[in-house]
Amino acid sequence: MSVLSSNRATQAGLTLLEMILFIVVIGVAGVILLTTLASPLTGAGIQTEAVTAAQVAQARMEVVLGQKRRQGFPGSDPCIDDSGLPFCQVPEGWSVATLLEDWGSEDPDDYQVIVVTAQGPNGSTHSVRTLVTRLGN
Repeated sequence: MSVLSSNRATQAGLTLLEMILFIVVIGVAGVILLTTLASPLTGAGIQTEAVTAAQVAQARMEVVLGQKRRQGFPGSDPCIDDSGLPFCQVPEGWSVATLLEDWGSEDPDDYQVIVVTAQGPNGSTHSVRTLVTRLGN
């Protein structure tokens, strides 16, 4: 029996040093992987609030435009006069402000700009703006 064949027979497993090195490398790779995957999730709450702000503002704009279709040119936000209406409810912690302003044209009674701003509990805001006209009156 040669010396070479006897050394191969004794090298059947891993040494303790090789095993520790393997665990350290896997640990470092795991930390890098988790850090890379977790970073996109840090701003997810802010994005969710921004989407909710846009939805709340758009819903109130639809209410104001619905009043225009029903009663003619809008004079105010119907939710300010009667906030008990079911379609005027906003999520808890949210506030909505509606501003109706003149457009500044030659005949300001024929055009209006409606601005609806929703503000969330963490301070995020979103505004929706539209120009409406009085047609046929």
